[in-house]
Amino acid sequence: AIQPMGVLTRWEGDRLAALFPSVATDTAILTLERALGALSTERYPLPQGSTTRVTFSAGVTEAEEGVTVE
Repeated sequence: AIQPMGVLTRWEGDRLAALFPSVATDTAILTLERALGALSTERYPLPQGSTTRVTFSAGVTEAEEGVTVE
């Protein structure tokens, strides 16, 4: 789960961005690892009656103060 300190937003197409302002890089990594662990253990129903699992891949980078995404 994304902590109250973060924001999950659509980046483009099927890509999402998790933003953690003023959070240490190691804390952001830990948060994403926890989210992946929680998401990948669940089974989600499909319309035809079967189920599937969901996973994701992520990378973490740190931006200097004042840097924008443009």
